[in-house]
Amino acid sequence: MELFIGGAVVLIYLGLVTACILAGIAWAWRKKIGAWGKVAWVVGMFFVAYAIPFGDHTIGYIHFTRLCDTEAGTRIYRTVSGVEGLLTPNADGQLAQTLGFRFVEQGNISATVARFEIRDDKIVEIKNTQSISRYVLAHSRSKEMLWSITGQYVITDLNDGKPIAVHTTISYRGGWLVRAVLAGYGGTAAHCPKEVFSVVKFIISVLKPTTEEK
Repeated sequence: MELFIGGAVVLIYLGLVTACILAGIAWAWRKKIGAWGKVAWVVGMFFVAYAIPFGDHTIGYIHFTRLCDTEAGTRIYRTVSGVEGLLTPNADGQLAQTLGFRFVEQGNISATVARFEIRDDKIVEIKNTQSISRYVLAHSRSKEMLWSITGQYVITDLNDGKPIAVHTTISYRGGWLVRAVLAGYGGTAAHCPKEVFSVVKFIISVLKPTTEEK
């Protein structure tokens, strides 16, 4: 339904612009403003027709590229060795095995969690228990602006409450015309960094499991 509305908005706009340009050209040709005046009027009409749908797109893209240069990408403030486990909103025993941790926990620090422990190469799930993780992985998309959406993965040390690594992705929503078209399926016009982000690789680059010390 939203995609249909977005397409309808584009068609209505194109129809209005075409009608306005033709009306403007007809008005200019009836007036005694000289050849150059008529040319200037027509050029001005086309400029306005371009600026309305694409003007904010141009400004927004400049803002987007600035955010890509200053905020996007991975920033690792320190790495940690001897890590036994991690608390994250989405986890299972397979994740613990992939990371090499003794356990991973699913949930958040304000409630009970489900813990997946590796015991004798087997996955043991413990439900509704208190978290024992020192490190937390969180994901947010809280910074939404007119043109851009900022998403972040943050690994935090609960001992001091400070982030030890942050990965930031900037998604460009486009100008109003692009947003109208993309609204139907939640798409974005561009994003940075361009490389495909791997949460597992991000965690491994920051938190080193206890087994690596043996």
